[in-house]
Amino acid sequence: MKQTETVSEQRLNRRSLGAIGLIVLGALIGLCYILLGADSQTYEALTIYPAFACTLALAGATVLIRTQYLLSHPSARQRARIQEQDDLLQKISLLW
Repeated sequence: MKQTETVSEQRLNRRSLGAIGLIVLGALIGLCYILLGADSQTYEALTIYPAFACTLALAGATVLIRTQYLLSHPSARQRARIQEQDDLLQKISLLW
């Protein structure tokens, strides 16, 4: 990492790695389904495993796209940070 990276950039980079991990995990589950479970006729093998693999991969892709957008657009990053702070303050005010 560069020394000029801010804390928010470091968090976004870690979030990107997590998103890549989700994509890889979804692909791995899908590969296991294809290699091991495609012959099975059980309900789980036919529906749950492929759906879970696709959901993980799509969630990872969504997070990765959003994170890369925030990394490449500083103004969007600032708006997102302000929105998160506003949401947090609203949640705190509801507790009081």
